[in-house]
Amino acid sequence: AALKKKKAPKRSHYVDVAYVPPTSNECERFFSAAKLVLSDVRKSLSPAKLEMLMCLQYNRELWDVNTVEQVTGKSVETTDLLVLCGIPGSGKSSFRRALIKRSIASRAAPRTVRADNALYQPWTEIHSDEIGRKGCERTIGQRSLRRAILDRCNGVAADRKKFLGLAATWSQHATAVVFDTPTKLCEARAMQRADHSTLPPGRRVKLAIHQHSSTFEYPDLAEGFQTIVRVTSVEAALELVEMLSPPLPLLKFPRTAHLIDLGAATSDDLISCVSLPADENTTIVIAEKLDGANMGISLSADGALVVQNRSHVISCETHRQQGTRECNT
Repeated sequence: AALKKKKAPKRSHYVDVAYVPPTSNECERFFSAAKLVLSDVRKSLSPAKLEMLMCLQYNRELWDVNTVEQVTGKSVETTDLLVLCGIPGSGKSSFRRALIKRSIASRAAPRTVRADNALYQPWTEIHSDEIGRKGCERTIGQRSLRRAILDRCNGVAADRKKFLGLAATWSQHATAVVFDTPTKLCEARAMQRADHSTLPPGRRVKLAIHQHSSTFEYPDLAEGFQTIVRVTSVEAALELVEMLSPPLPLLKFPRTAHLIDLGAATSDDLISCVSLPADENTTIVIAEKLDGANMGISLSADGALVVQNRSHVISCETHRQQGTRECNT
């Protein structure tokens, strides 16, 4: 009864649309939940969050459930120039940041491995919100570039052609990445970007997005691109990040040998070969020690914490020495 009186946390009132899995089953559950939430929390939601939920409810038919990027032309893995194309809020900068973070993480691989793999070459970020159009033109024309990401709307063919011409001194494989995202969804996303430098939330958002959308020209291979990739979902964007990134180095948990196997050891565990002398007068109490230095914490598909102690998952049911309070936190 006491639990029923507790109010649900505010975070359950809204969902960040940038991370909604676009599979049909997930969409079905999400939109069903959104309809129930709208009637209960209409007064407690800010106008921006309410608009976001309404946008998802009334524009479901615009959400493409295709979770795989669509590639035209040559294989994208060998590209050295990514020209991101899309209206504001379509996901260009989020993709760029994800690719950069993944590339930085991959640098932990041995130097001998990185030297023979072109995927380990660092990306140069060319972001129009930070340096403007003139800055983008100056940077992309530098002969010293090896791989670059041009992050701007790039919705006009003439503009794209000019940037490709400036990059021709070093780029051998230019790829246009088109973020084909519904206009309403872009508006909802843009209204949540409080820290955006050039298009903060406000009345200008809707006008700017519709202006870019009405004049957007879809890229073509004839413009000089070797590859064109169409991205219609967050999942497809993340898959493209995987394709353009080298494999992450595997970091194995440090292991110490166990003195004795009581039946729970796995093939990944080390058992000491030292024989222990038998002593009937000695009582041995055996308990598992949860070592924070060797503990891995991750999120499951449903958002729950998964705690791994070396080679197996732990929980309050199997490790009661942790206590209920510690498990709940």
